[in-house]
Amino acid sequence: MCKFWLNIFKSPFARTKQLKRPNSIGNAMQRTAKRDLKLNVFRHRKAQQLSDSDHEKRVKCCKTLLRRRCLQTVDKVWFSEEKSAISRERLIKGCKHFSKSVMVSVAVSKAGKTEAHFINKGTKVDGRYYRETLLQKCLLPDIRQKSCSEFVFQQDGALSHQVKLTVEFLQQNVPNFIEPSVWPPNSPDLNPVDYAVWALYNRLSTDLRS
Repeated sequence: MCKFWLNIFKSPFARTKQLKRPNSIGNAMQRTAKRDLKLNVFRHRKAQQLSDSDHEKRVKCCKTLLRRRCLQTVDKVWFSEEKSAISRERLIKGCKHFSKSVMVSVAVSKAGKTEAHFINKGTKVDGRYYRETLLQKCLLPDIRQKSCSEFVFQQDGALSHQVKLTVEFLQQNVPNFIEPSVWPPNSPDLNPVDYAVWALYNRLSTDLRS
């Protein structure tokens, strides 16, 4: 038993199953670690790394964005993102086993947030679906309701965001937007949806599992 706790302190990022096997610790001990001692077990993952080329592009893109008058303040910027997440039905019902996931699209700003728009299973998020469904029917109506006609729309460099028709659609339908070509590459730390919203969503799903 002492070896089990010693290994926890030596390898805090190891999973409980990995700690259990070499020490023959039963499930009761695992439950004690989680329930009574409130120990959370996480996988050790590397942080986003920027290459020298990415760093140069990031500096160049940020300088370009800073020169734009509409971006002198981030209060009106709506940050958007699509991500694979636990399905809505399983999250709401609080099931303990989450084997299925779906794509979710959302946008946030200082003015508020959009609804979490769940993408049907098996749907390919190409340029057409992104424009005609996610933008035209989901995200932009939510954003206009909260910001009227004064806002800046942000999107990353995903393929569906880069296509010519998508860029033309945004040029015609939003007051201002940040083109994929000037958004810094590999920079989830600049998008609050990436570094905050999805983290909270994952924490919520973890709480429902326990």
